[in-house]
Amino acid sequence: MPVSSKDQQQQIVLSAEKHFIHYDSFNKGFVQVPRMVKKCVGLSLQAKGVYDYIATFVYEHGRSAFPSIHNIAVGCGVSASSAVKYIDELVRKGFIKRVRRGRGMTNDYYIVDVDQVDLLRVSEIMWEVFSYLLSESKDNSWEQLEEAMKVVIAQVKSEGCELHQLDATEEFKEAFLRNLKSAMEGEKLEPMAFVPRKPKAVTATAQPSAPQERTALGKNNVPYMDRDEDTWNVTNFVDYFYRKFLEVTGQKHSGSLGMHQGIMKRSLKQMEGESKHELRRYINAFFEMGYDIKTIEWFGRNGRVGEIRQYLSDGTKPFYLTKKIKNSSSKKVEQDNATQERQGLSLEALDRLLGGDQNE
Repeated sequence: MPVSSKDQQQQIVLSAEKHFIHYDSFNKGFVQVPRMVKKCVGLSLQAKGVYDYIATFVYEHGRSAFPSIHNIAVGCGVSASSAVKYIDELVRKGFIKRVRRGRGMTNDYYIVDVDQVDLLRVSEIMWEVFSYLLSESKDNSWEQLEEAMKVVIAQVKSEGCELHQLDATEEFKEAFLRNLKSAMEGEKLEPMAFVPRKPKAVTATAQPSAPQERTALGKNNVPYMDRDEDTWNVTNFVDYFYRKFLEVTGQKHSGSLGMHQGIMKRSLKQMEGESKHELRRYINAFFEMGYDIKTIEWFGRNGRVGEIRQYLSDGTKPFYLTKKIKNSSSKKVEQDNATQERQGLSLEALDRLLGGDQNE
């Protein structure tokens, strides 16, 4: 259909710079995060930013994305350790699925459909309650709601529950409304323990990231080797190192447990925000690289984490280990040559004894 001259005059003319910005935004990763995610109660602002950033990569690459931790950290303006923290929050609360692809490779991230995120259902019910209370009385204000909200959430946590573990039911809605009113009026809150919890979902593609249920004593009743590394403590990693040392050397590791815990804690800090899964990989790589000394003290020396990171990244070993391998290879060649020479002399002497010269 031809455009009239009048319509042409009414069309907005963008400058070259603005046209580029619009084109680049809509065709190279423009993503609008769902409104319910932006206003989700119980999800931190930083986690929402990381969600937005990962969603941009998913938009560009298809059903999943695989940006590195440092890529996410730089793009979101946070440290690498903070990026890991907020990714863990998104995984724990069901917004994304994280799949570990193996040594030296970045994780795969999948965005979960919003209708499958339990926390979003709970959040939407809470917003309905907010709207109801504000419309019910002009005396109610956002300031009162905010303070009352803190009291109610603190009560939920005191009962050993998180918002994303609640069922978004009418029962929950009534209990939340009743307690929010009580908190605003300064009255005592009723227990909300009757609200059923959502069972933790286990997916075939993503590694479990939430801690296992704990006993009344606060100790995990599942052996640490059967749990996800995110739930390991420093003592677990030290024990894992002892196991590897025994496996490789056939000897028990000696030394002070307290000192070894300090070394392992320092090594974890030197990993620049990488997850605890990586520390286990670092320990395994340490025993693969061929260090003469295989103790935990040698593992914790300054610069060792950087050497192992380089090895995991591209297979490069420190120059002194490479030189040691070359020297050992040269010595082996020299030994083989010497053996051949000795064997040659022995054959020549044997030939003379048998009268080989006379036979010629």
